[in-house]
Amino acid sequence: MPSKDYKSALRQVIAQYHLDEKYPYWRRVAPLLERGALSEHVCKVLLQKAEKAAQDQEDYPDYLHRLPTAEQLYATGEPQVRLGTALEDPSLVIGVRFDRPLHIVVAGCTGFGKTTLVRVLLRAVHEYNQCFVKDPSR
Repeated sequence: MPSKDYKSALRQVIAQYHLDEKYPYWRRVAPLLERGALSEHVCKVLLQKAEKAAQDQEDYPDYLHRLPTAEQLYATGEPQVRLGTALEDPSLVIGVRFDRPLHIVVAGCTGFGKTTLVRVLLRAVHEYNQCFVKDPSR
């Protein structure tokens, strides 16, 4: 019976679910794995822990750390006002639609761009309104 390559499997789970970007524990484990400092036995134990973390992400997705798919992002249609694109995936247009109730929460630490976001949003809404001045239905 062929033995499983636990190091490769662990590396794959960490990369697929970006565990090293989200959790300090995996941020410390990933470099050790890359340097070959972990034995197959240790990787086997860690793989079980990583698979549990991955399953937790599947069961309870955190869209703050993982980009939504285009289908999720555009479930009600593409944005009417384009604010920009996602840095991680330039094909994902970020924007606003006005055909449903709109609630916006802007939160974050100092220096994370909250004011810049609000300015971009207001500028984009103003430009949108200028384009449809003669069409009050929009």
